[in-house]
Amino acid sequence: MQARGGEGWHLDVQLTWEAGDAQRLAHEALKAGYSALIVDGGDGTLRDVAEAMVLANTSASVVVLPLGTANDLPAPPVRRLNP
Repeated sequence: MQARGGEGWHLDVQLTWEAGDAQRLAHEALKAGYSALIVDGGDGTLRDVAEAMVLANTSASVVVLPLGTANDLPAPPVRRLNP
């Protein structure tokens, strides 16, 4: 991130402690004008951030670091092909 700092990138790290934190933090970041959110967590965290983004009607992008327990949402779909 230090290399990107010279290009105008800014990384603001926020931690969640309880239910609702991810949605609140995402809402605050979008309101502050952030154009991209990096979500580090699992399905619940991603769900909360996605809801905040939908409610804000934003065009911001999201990057998911799947570090939760199940990670069903960010997992790639499996497609079975029958010959």
